[in-house]
Amino acid sequence: MNNRYKNDNTTIDEVKVIYNYYLNDKSIRKTAEYFNITRQKISFLFRKFNFPYLNNVESVKSRKKKKVIHTKEETQKLFNETCLKKYGVKNPRQNKEINDKIIAKRTEKYLQKLNQRLQDAECEMLEPFTRVQNKDGKYVYYTMKHKCGYVFKTDLRRDIKCPRCYYINRFSNFETRYKDFLIENNINIECNKKFGKLELDIYCPDYNIGFEFNGSYWHSVDKKGKFYHREKTEHFLKLGIPIYHFWDYQDEDIIKSIMMSKLGLSKTKYFARNLLLKTPTLQEEIDFLNQNHLEGYTKSCFRLGLYTINNKLVSLITFRSNKGELELCRFVNLINTSIVGGFSKLFKHSLDVLLDKYNTDYVISYCNRDISPNYETAIYNKYGFEFIGDTGCILKYYSKKDEKVYTRQKYQKHKLASILNKFNADLTADENLIENNIFPIRNSGNWKFIYKRKVEI
Repeated sequence: MNNRYKNDNTTIDEVKVIYNYYLNDKSIRKTAEYFNITRQKISFLFRKFNFPYLNNVESVKSRKKKKVIHTKEETQKLFNETCLKKYGVKNPRQNKEINDKIIAKRTEKYLQKLNQRLQDAECEMLEPFTRVQNKDGKYVYYTMKHKCGYVFKTDLRRDIKCPRCYYINRFSNFETRYKDFLIENNINIECNKKFGKLELDIYCPDYNIGFEFNGSYWHSVDKKGKFYHREKTEHFLKLGIPIYHFWDYQDEDIIKSIMMSKLGLSKTKYFARNLLLKTPTLQEEIDFLNQNHLEGYTKSCFRLGLYTINNKLVSLITFRSNKGELELCRFVNLINTSIVGGFSKLFKHSLDVLLDKYNTDYVISYCNRDISPNYETAIYNKYGFEFIGDTGCILKYYSKKDEKVYTRQKYQKHKLASILNKFNADLTADENLIENNIFPIRNSGNWKFIYKRKVEI
């Protein structure tokens, strides 16, 4: 018996009144509410005087209507029967009057949104709206006129943008940011400086180097050809001017850091002899590469870093084993930081571990020509690497739909038929991609180097 109610003076006659109400209503909760007492006390009183609870069949729970679960076929059958009674057809859309009302209502709502989109894009639609998609699944293209006067065609699934104004302004703003950055750092520059038929976006006469800023769309293969950037780099090298290419999909802070490094104006300087060798965690490696390297993180089998006495990672080197070859895949310093002797220290200590571990006598590495235009001045030449040659332009793809750049692996030829909306087997891979607003882009080249272990005689 519950000690909480041991001093309770409720008589059996009073409990009978409560119990009779309970039998009539068949709910202990409502009974408790009616007599303003707790359910625990009612339970205590019923047990004390041997008044039994109703069983499940007799209780109020059994009187609740159980939810009927129909199969998919049964649900469809009930739906069809209801529609036949109401509309005389199995589906409301089969009734022309109802179908016209539904279409009119949806079209009205869509046109309200479309008008707002046109207003935001400062465009006028030169033909009446019919539908977004044809019955065969193909999107309908409409003729638009931008406020600048340019007439173009576009479908309505994507953002409405004037191709001429949008991409020119986007690229122009991209280039302007770095012009302003150099001016803020008191660096003398000449913009759009012509050297014969070709010109440089930014030329720094005090340093005799140039910077090129490439918009992915306007500098795609479709617009510039396959070897435009390589030929431009070689043209200026013959004039004694190394030029560095940057792209609008790359990180702004990293670009600024590389520019200052090429000018010899990095803000922070360390000497490798004063730094500590340590193996970073995988998460440290991922974060450091994504925040400091133009190409970001890539998988590796070995990593080694240089740390300050405050345990701050300031330089990192990583390697991977690729088809039996040991490859140096990443070397990078903290942005806005130069480290005297950093590469030498990291590379030497890595070799002491890796050459024996992977039973090899050489290491290969690749170098993006966009930021190392002349192989003779590349860092590898200073540390015993042998130059192999140019392995060709690095291929990537710019998607106009989502304005992102993807690696060549995503759009390999054998994948195109299954991933493209429009695919024609009679066209080349590049022609199919361009038909789908995906544009190949190529950099200025890719150097290959090899380091061979010296055999002592």
